[in-house]
Amino acid sequence: MARDMLINPPMFALRSWLALCVSLAVLVCAGAASAQTIIVPQAFNRILDDRESDGVSRSWINYDDCVQDDAFSWNVTLSGFSGSVLEVWVGQGEDCTNSEVRSDGRCWKVFSKTSPTSSETVTIPVRDVVAKNGPGAGTQADCESTDFAGGIDVAVYFMLIAGDTVNTSTTLQTATGLVMRVDLQGPSAPGGVSAGIGENRLVVKWDPSEEDDVAGYRVYCDPPPGSTASAPASQPMAADGGSDASAAGAGGASGAGGLTSLDAGADGSAGAAGGAGTAGAGTGGTGTGNPACPSALVSGARPDNKYRCGSTDSPFSDSATASSLINGTTYAVAVAAVDTAGNSGPLSAVACGTPQEVDDFFELYRRAGGKGGGGYCGISRTRNFGLLGLLALAGLGLSFRRWRRR
Repeated sequence: MARDMLINPPMFALRSWLALCVSLAVLVCAGAASAQTIIVPQAFNRILDDRESDGVSRSWINYDDCVQDDAFSWNVTLSGFSGSVLEVWVGQGEDCTNSEVRSDGRCWKVFSKTSPTSSETVTIPVRDVVAKNGPGAGTQADCESTDFAGGIDVAVYFMLIAGDTVNTSTTLQTATGLVMRVDLQGPSAPGGVSAGIGENRLVVKWDPSEEDDVAGYRVYCDPPPGSTASAPASQPMAADGGSDASAAGAGGASGAGGLTSLDAGADGSAGAAGGAGTAGAGTGGTGTGNPACPSALVSGARPDNKYRCGSTDSPFSDSATASSLINGTTYAVAVAAVDTAGNSGPLSAVACGTPQEVDDFFELYRRAGGKGGGGYCGISRTRNFGLLGLLALAGLGLSFRRWRRR
């Protein structure tokens, strides 16, 4: 080096100057890249923030969330974002930082802002997550999507993008660790639905579903609880793999048992035409209602919550009570299974039942002339004196018998 300095001082100075420039350029570029960051908190808000009471994860999306136009939002902090676009992508098991994955549809964009600021509120409608068509493109019709059948996990990526390239310095911040689970269809409908008669109630029974994600069951009544008027029958919606039951049965000997099922006639009848109906296991057909109790409940359709009249949170339950009903009113009753995401599946075959006044022991006792005070030991002083005398004589006889044995 000393020899070069002595022989050609200008050349050595030029080389040193070039080396210094390259070093400075690398440092400047590295510093600019390292200054570009996205800070996305794990905490987020939802419009329908009721997941705690439902027992469903706050990061999950179900059918009701989509219909009610729910949305997620984050308070995001940015730095070094000049010249970059803030974008949020969702992918199913794919790395959305890869431009090829983004371009071929394996990831889809749900948010974009071309001139972000250092503090941004990023709002993502669940319909855009479901639609896969870009920010603002989701509609209620997309809630019927079958792309997420059985429940699909999707990851959310926050990125600063320049052109088509994700800045390398933001790679660490792209995946927030949040995984949404999208599930829009509920379990298939239970079979064997029947309605047992009670006072101002019906005891509804069914055959439990064998699907793995069942979390409970919901019972639906028409007329709704507190009403005596049935709604007009509606057209069935597309079912989610529900039953394709026909309600052609008329008659049946259900009077003695007090149960009215799809293939049975009205309570107390002993018609010979029972069994004509079929409740076949369908594969997603629209199904029908029950002509014995016409209503808005349609087998195979999505249930409407305004008709809900009972529920159970156990996947192993085979019965529940439909409460707050009116004696003497004929109700159409159907059951839907509920999954772990909070989705109600399609309605079962429709059964009929009429709540009636039920006489308990003391009501029957009083009608027969009993004057007791309402307890087992209550005995009238007038009409039941003979009974007391008989009991006293029996006691004396037993004492005399014991005395003779001595």
